[in-house]
Amino acid sequence: MLCECICSALAVVVYSQSYAGLTAVPGDIPFDVNRISLDHNQITSLEDNVFSPCTDLSFLTLADNLISSISPTAFDGCSKVNTLLLYNNKLETFPNLSAMGSSLLNLYIGGNQFLNLLPGDFVNLIALQLLQLNNGCLKNSPPDFSFKNGLQIVKDLYLADLGVSDLTTHLQNLTTVTT
Repeated sequence: MLCECICSALAVVVYSQSYAGLTAVPGDIPFDVNRISLDHNQITSLEDNVFSPCTDLSFLTLADNLISSISPTAFDGCSKVNTLLLYNNKLETFPNLSAMGSSLLNLYIGGNQFLNLLPGDFVNLIALQLLQLNNGCLKNSPPDFSFKNGLQIVKDLYLADLGVSDLTTHLQNLTTVTT
C-alpha cells in the first residue's frame, strides 16, 4: 500500500505493509520512499541490497517479524535512515548498519537473542542518540563485554530484562551515566 502525504510542505512517500502476512520484503517498494513499515509480518531474512535503491529512506520498521538473518549489504545506500526498528525478531548476530552510521539516530533492537554482541558492533553508529536493548539481548554476551568504543553520543539507553545480573562491566566505560 503506497500512501503519499504532504507534511509541512514536503512530500513524504510512505510504504506500509504492516500485518500483511508477508514472508519476504516486497519487490514493489518505490525508490523514492521516505518511510517503510513492514512490521508484524513473517519476514525471515533481508537479502542483498534489498533496501539499497531506497536512497531517500529515513524511517524503517521491521519490528515483530521472524528475521534471523540480514545480509551485510541489505542496507547499502540507506545513508539517510535516522530511525530503525528491528525489535522482536530472531536475530542472533548484530546486523551491519555501517551504511546508516552517520545518520542513524534511533535504534530499537531489543527482543532479539544475540549470540555474540560485541562493542565493535556499535563503532560505526556515530550519530546514535537512542539505543533500546531489552528482553535478553545481553544474555549471551561475553563477560567482559562493554560499550567501550561505541555509543559515542547516545543520550538515551534503554536497558531492561537483559538476561544479565550485573551491568557494571557492560557500562564501565561510558563517560556519563544518568539513572
